Amino acid sequence: RHVDAGGIEPRYSLNGVISLSESPKVVIEAMLTAMAGRSAWSAGVWHLHAGAWQVPELALTADDVREGGLTLATRVSMSSNFNAVRGQFVSPENGWQPDDFPAVTSAAYLAEDGGEQRWRDLSLPFTISAAMAQRLAKIELELARRQMTVKLAGKLGTWAAEVGGTVTLSYDR
Repeated sequence: RHVDAGGIEPRYSLNGVISLSESPKVVIEAMLTAMAGRSAWSAGVWHLHAGAWQVPELALTADDVREGGLTLATRVSMSSNFNAVRGQFVSPENGWQPDDFPAVTSAAYLAEDGGEQRWRDLSLPFTISAAMAQRLAKIELELARRQMTVKLAGKLGTWAAEVGGTVTLSYDR
């Protein structure tokens, strides 16, 4: 639950109607927008993860990495980067029609990008609160700006990690 200026609302809430004529992929992707979610297919089962902190399930160290099996990417290309998020949600005050939510911007990220505003447009078809839409936009912005990706080829013990799960990694080098 999230407390916001004298009120309380669920952090994530899925509100809307789906059409059975849409493909499951399209429906699931739209639903995931309501929870800053990610999906993963593993061992014949879909796993859905909300954008919330999870207790790490496994602690990995250098001993878990195969020889030459770790790469770290620290930046994404400028063309795929953004420093502000705007978009639409379904507004009860607008007759349940799409409406703009207040944009989420960052002066720090704008400065990092040399003052050039770069927008990400976000569609939130299952979100009915402007405050919730802004929280989802903030998560999207922070995920994009935390530009570190680790690819790890691990030894047998790393198979204990679930797809989409959370692990810690201690690697001195």
